[in-house]
Amino acid sequence: APAMTPVSPVMRSRSLGRRVFGIDVPLDDMKRAAKGIGVSLNDVFVGAVMGGVQRYHEELDSPVPEVRMIMPINVRGSGGGLGGNHFTPARVMMPTTIVDPADRILEVSSRCRRLRAEPAVTMTEQLATVLNLLPRRAATAVMGSMFKGADLVTSNVPGAPFPLYLGGAEIERMYAFGPLSGTATNVTLLSNAGTCCIGVNV
Repeated sequence: APAMTPVSPVMRSRSLGRRVFGIDVPLDDMKRAAKGIGVSLNDVFVGAVMGGVQRYHEELDSPVPEVRMIMPINVRGSGGGLGGNHFTPARVMMPTTIVDPADRILEVSSRCRRLRAEPAVTMTEQLATVLNLLPRRAATAVMGSMFKGADLVTSNVPGAPFPLYLGGAEIERMYAFGPLSGTATNVTLLSNAGTCCIGVNV
């Protein structure tokens, strides 16, 4: 269903200006946190992002119970090939009032599981086929209505678990600054040889 306006009262403006920065977190710390409460690394990552969004709203005296987030959902089946993209962007409401980090992460994990089980997620290819038949302006309007009402995007991209080299030099950090897609912020985690390199695009 289209969502025409963002939920956040303070993340509504959009401009062509950009600020990008990176945050480094040891991968082992993230894995320990996930194992400690029985969730995935992605749940810990999204839970931490929601904690930051929560503090941001509190600092601006504009607390909000939830924000609308877009995250890619893997739709590659067991028989899917290795090539190409096999994910679909999905929207989900995420909590921004849970103070305890473990409780917040567990709630995020529950919502992510429900989102992945959503029957409409498996209809992405059929919907894309229909959209491709529409005139470009109509297709753009439909897709735009799906994204423009979201507050932020999060994405977790598994990286190489071993050192990578470029021109003989070891790559120490690698950041992915994902597209805003009509939102106010994109936070993307790309793991690289033991470090979670988190790229933030605002």
